[in-house]
Amino acid sequence: MFFSGSSKEEMNVALGWIKAQDPECRQN
Repeated sequence: MFFSGSSKEEMNVALGWIKAQDPECRQN
């Protein structure tokens, strides 16, 4: 995954996407 910048908003979106793809996070 690539981002246009290093803003906190983009990092939060990336973390949210990763967590959404993690079945362990879905169970919690």
